[in-house]
Amino acid sequence: MANLTFCGAAGTVTGSCSLVESEGKQFLAIAGCFRERKQRRV
Repeated sequence: MANLTFCGAAGTVTGSCSLVESEGKQFLAIAGCFRERKQRRV
């Protein structure tokens, strides 16, 4: 039986990160895009 854990994304990355565990093996799947931070106007 496989376990699936959703780890999310952080910072300036949109998308997801998922950990799949099965039969003593682990696989980390990362999908997303980099996005620049918007600069604040003063």
